[in-house]
Amino acid sequence: PLRHTLAAQLGVPQESIVLGAGASALITDIVRALKPSLCVAFVPAFAEYRRACASCGVQFHGVPLTAEDHFRLDAIKCRAVLEALHPQLLILNNPHNPSGALISQAELRAIVEDAANAGTAVLLDEAFIDYAPESQLTQHAAASPALIAVRSLTKFYGCPGLRIGYAVAHASMARHIEQVIPEWPIGTLALDTLHAAVQDKEYAEATLAENARDRTLLASHLSRLGLQTFHSAANFLFLKLPHDWPDSSQVREQLLRQHR
Repeated sequence: PLRHTLAAQLGVPQESIVLGAGASALITDIVRALKPSLCVAFVPAFAEYRRACASCGVQFHGVPLTAEDHFRLDAIKCRAVLEALHPQLLILNNPHNPSGALISQAELRAIVEDAANAGTAVLLDEAFIDYAPESQLTQHAAASPALIAVRSLTKFYGCPGLRIGYAVAHASMARHIEQVIPEWPIGTLALDTLHAAVQDKEYAEATLAENARDRTLLASHLSRLGLQTFHSAANFLFLKLPHDWPDSSQVREQLLRQHR
């Protein structure tokens, strides 16, 4: 039922949807299925990319993004990386984690096209795209042999302990990925819960509005404290601490111990 509902909502064939034990597990499954010799991602980034490559014996190369560009990736920079490194797999995330920077749908399409022309597969991590649905490329993945989109179901719906996510890919690629996934990766509780959740349009609309309002308010208050906040399209903010503050690990420790 969940696969059927997702396919109907996205407008893609059911055969293009792969369910897995969370987006992070699916990332490892996809790397294992593709077996690239070189994987490139833009950093800082979700640590799972490097870990997934290490567990599969794949060389990982991180290409730095800069604060001056607000950690935003553009098609020109990506094209230069593809031409210089010739990776078999390119991992992108949109909105970017940890900065929250958003790439437009049109620019993403250009990047995927450049990658396809270079013979590079693209794994697009859309774990936080529910907060910026206008930029999703999920549907495009079902018709593109060079693109695999990974979506999380538990972040937007606030139930990370249930461990469930899905990937959308060309039907032949989806079958290939499913062959490397362990049997019975998802329990009935997670399947039934998220099947109900994804149909709750009222919750989705309220969550988007509340997140946008509170993110703006929080960024404003943090700026008054002297912290630099980078524009985010997700449900988190990336911060630069003032030079006269303790380092980030100490700030984290103080927040936990003194403010719970």
